[in-house]
Amino acid sequence: MSKLSEAHVKKIMFARTLKAKPTASEQLLWQYLRTKDRQPQLGYKFCRQHCIKGFIVDFWCPSKMLAIELDGPYHDNQQEYDQWRDSIIKDFGATILRFKNDDLKDINHVLTTIKETLDSLPWYGAISFDSLNQF
Repeated sequence: MSKLSEAHVKKIMFARTLKAKPTASEQLLWQYLRTKDRQPQLGYKFCRQHCIKGFIVDFWCPSKMLAIELDGPYHDNQQEYDQWRDSIIKDFGATILRFKNDDLKDINHVLTTIKETLDSLPWYGAISFDSLNQF
């Protein structure tokens, strides 16, 4: 078992803070992504506020290596940063879906997009913790 770096431990603690105080949009989408009665509603298990390559993604499906990000209004002012961040996560082999908070007004369209993307991606099975979090 590898020892976690201090920076990674701080990221994990920050992710826990984000998980404890989700935005309204995150709460809404989580109601559809979470495992309910031990069965994933979309057929795949998701995690919230998961650390990947030093970045925290809103939702993560490890078996399909799919990250889902919900973008509030502040993302309009950080598009360059988001593109840079996404490129690092994509270089790891992940796929990223981004939705604006307003997109959730048509939740059925968002869920259809997520499901179609999940079904189109290869199955990765279990991804090791160390490979996800190397800086």
